[in-house]
Amino acid sequence: MGVLLGGAGLAMEILVRVTDDRAYRAAMALALGGCVALLVINGAVGIIGDERDDANLLFAAVLAVGLVGSTLTRFRAAGMRRVMTAMAVAQALVPVIAYNAIPGARETLLRPEVVAATLVFVSIWLASGWLFRKVAR
Repeated sequence: MGVLLGGAGLAMEILVRVTDDRAYRAAMALALGGCVALLVINGAVGIIGDERDDANLLFAAVLAVGLVGSTLTRFRAAGMRRVMTAMAVAQALVPVIAYNAIPGARETLLRPEVVAATLVFVSIWLASGWLFRKVAR
């Protein structure tokens, strides 16, 4: 856990030194915070069922989209806007894929906390993407 938080803090420290653009900083802080929150919540208690539920492994795909996309776009604002949109789509698809691919997860997918968590994370990725769009103009 310390490595995760330390890594996110180090990334923000580097970011603060690299750019003066407040919107870019806010977009990246939102994206990094969302990634850390997704990892911590999913690892500690799980989003779909409990932390041992196989359906929770699908959330790694959301983070993989962010990691690969960010690397490919070299963290440029225009590209990061697209990456955040792709992460929002991936996040929204996790319950759909889990419903169809993991029969044991079906009864937990429509619980209010799963729907709320999905909506919160989709909102985080879209808000970050909106800020990156603002920077790219």
